[in-house]
Amino acid sequence: MHLSAYSSCKPLRVGMLVALAFIALSAGRAAGAEGPGLLPHTRIRVAIVQWNAAHGAYEKWDAIGGDYEIADDGTVHLPVIGSVSVDGIDTTRLSAEIATRIQAKIGLVQTPEATISILAYPPVYVVGDVKSPGEYKYREGLTVLQSLAMSGGAFREEKPSGPDDMELSAELRGLDDLILRTEIRIARLQAEMSGAGDIAYRIEPGPDSDAAAAILRQERAIFAARAKHVSRQSKSLDELRDFFSQEMANLETKTRGSEADIASLEEELRKLKPLVAKGLVVPAVRNELERTIRSATGDRLDLATAIMRARQGIAEASRGIESLHDTQLTEVASQLQTDQSSLYQLTVKRRYAQQRLLDVLARHGNASRPGRLEFSISRQAGGETVEIAASESTRLLPGDVVRVKRVSSGPDGVPVARSDVDVGQNSQ
Repeated sequence: MHLSAYSSCKPLRVGMLVALAFIALSAGRAAGAEGPGLLPHTRIRVAIVQWNAAHGAYEKWDAIGGDYEIADDGTVHLPVIGSVSVDGIDTTRLSAEIATRIQAKIGLVQTPEATISILAYPPVYVVGDVKSPGEYKYREGLTVLQSLAMSGGAFREEKPSGPDDMELSAELRGLDDLILRTEIRIARLQAEMSGAGDIAYRIEPGPDSDAAAAILRQERAIFAARAKHVSRQSKSLDELRDFFSQEMANLETKTRGSEADIASLEEELRKLKPLVAKGLVVPAVRNELERTIRSATGDRLDLATAIMRARQGIAEASRGIESLHDTQLTEVASQLQTDQSSLYQLTVKRRYAQQRLLDVLARHGNASRPGRLEFSISRQAGGETVEIAASESTRLLPGDVVRVKRVSSGPDGVPVARSDVDVGQNSQ
């Protein structure tokens, strides 16, 4: 896993230095045509953006951008523009080709910006006289000796492993498990941050696929439970806000009726006053009417106060909904930052433990059984499989099959290759 993937977990100054170094390294690789290139089954991420002068910002084209896998025929199929051949080109030329095709297909005035990043290369396979033959993740610069360490070292019949080998193997296995759990947990937190409906995590085929599937099921259960909890709280606050809204509507209706009653009483009082002055109506009738008006006016003020309280309840419910989502995002962002930092530290520890295992293998070699190891590589080239003799320092390409064979010395000192039956049994 590249160092730049975890630069956000470091202080800002260090993160900027790492980012600048990564950009310089990427530019150097593009100029020198290094790296395995775009091979079949390589997973890439396509990002398309275009400057929108009206909004003064870049717009991302999610309909075309996304994660894709290069097919066996060396093409990648994208929406709108169709299949694009990647044979003999790097990510820079592929980005330019995609951008040019989009411009021609849609009829744009300006060419959009296309960026290609490699997510994962095809795995390598280690078979033969190794402790754990199987499929392993490829990274740039991987050598035959490193692939031997990834597969647990050479198979040993008489003495399976020394104390150092056993401790380092156990440490590597534990780190692999922690890294896998952390990666899937990060995928779950990213899904919560983006508001996605499910966790976007692809389980790669290999010895850890069953464990990854079990961890992913656990994280999906946590994801669903947290989503239901937030949904229930949000629904309760929505119902409370609707209740206050309905109550306020009823109070406003009562207020309008009270105002109409007060207006009617005041009109009646206005007509009554001349009759009282002429002595046609006793003053007690006027006084009673005035008390009725004062009481109605007080009731109207009570209704106005109740309306204000209902509005306050609506505002508090709305703030509660916003606070609920803000609190969740804050917790998720904090946990995501912590897990990304932990993932970086675990990756560094694993790299160090793997290097120590390589040192142990280099020092002790195959002391438990006389003889030496021979390596060969099966590689796809031009649609055919070719066999290549290799040494410990030979660099691998994605999709390579590394064959490890122990060559023992016979009675006369001449190297004797082990039989295919022995190789098959030990590989199992």
